[in-house]
Amino acid sequence: MALADDVGLNWQHSGEAVLVVKALPSRVGAGPLPLQLETAEEDARGIAQYGVNNGDRRRKTAGAGARTKADLTPLVRQLIDQLEDRRQIPITLCDCGKNLEDLKPLG
Repeated sequence: MALADDVGLNWQHSGEAVLVVKALPSRVGAGPLPLQLETAEEDARGIAQYGVNNGDRRRKTAGAGARTKADLTPLVRQLIDQLEDRRQIPITLCDCGKNLEDLKPLG
């Protein structure tokens, strides 16, 4: 609940919290990045990021088409399992595509 405190909210008045985690492959610099989003798409979605050290634009991909936990890559499934085990909370939504409608319940 440190985030609530950081933005001036009293955590004692919070009943529930939502944790959002970025598990989106990204890269700064040259080289292949399968399923890379176009710059215009990143701008339209408001997700443009820049590297801290050199200021270069960070490239991102879309985990396209996944609709169930079994469809995710082994590393993403492992991350979700670790978060669920460590925090004792269920991960219930997963954004696995370029479009807003790709945010789906994780079944």
